[in-house]
Amino acid sequence: AKVLFTKGVEKLQERGSSLDAARLFNRALDCVVCDDCFFECLVDGQEKILEKCHGNTNEEALFVEAIINLYSGVYDNSISACDKYVQLYGETANILYIKARACSLSYDYETADQLHDEILEKFDNGTNLKVLYRGAILNEEYCKIDGLSILVQLVELAPHTLNLHTIIRNLMQKRNISLNVSEESENCIYAGFNNTKLDNEAFMEIFMSHYAENDDTYKEYLDILSKQIFG
Repeated sequence: AKVLFTKGVEKLQERGSSLDAARLFNRALDCVVCDDCFFECLVDGQEKILEKCHGNTNEEALFVEAIINLYSGVYDNSISACDKYVQLYGETANILYIKARACSLSYDYETADQLHDEILEKFDNGTNLKVLYRGAILNEEYCKIDGLSILVQLVELAPHTLNLHTIIRNLMQKRNISLNVSEESENCIYAGFNNTKLDNEAFMEIFMSHYAENDDTYKEYLDILSKQIFG
């Protein structure tokens, strides 16, 4: 997903082609679960990109304006571009996601939550992983209802989205919940997960050494994580 997004940015910087870039950005959004990596792709040059899009109301230019503003941190402009896009061309799952993300980052959690529900109901029949991911975090941190159960399901649905494990760990620690592990277990991933004195970087070093090998320690950890019950 990050590669596709970066290629989209490069297309804009090289040729200013909104059409090619919009296609790449849509593909990137279609396959991503956690889009935090996209913020890293815009280090400079977005002002020139946005200048070319500003005032252009064709479909691709508005989409580019919405997404570049989002990942540049200009959330109000992103929301405005999304609203203009919907007014002229109708709703799509990705344009509503961009608006939801911008609303959430602008602390308008209620609107973001409503948009998540709308996307899942209208477009994806509850299968859009990035929306499930963001909705679960929103549930946990702002709506104060269970989102951890969804995040644990996403570990199985998106096994290569490794930051899910640190997100789940952080949220469980906020709730003062530990993985249910028998006292006899010598699984070092469990131990690291439950050790509140261990930071996420150190935990991921332990995790990655077993994930890379897909060994029994990693499989045992996934099994106990999948059986965790959250109230």
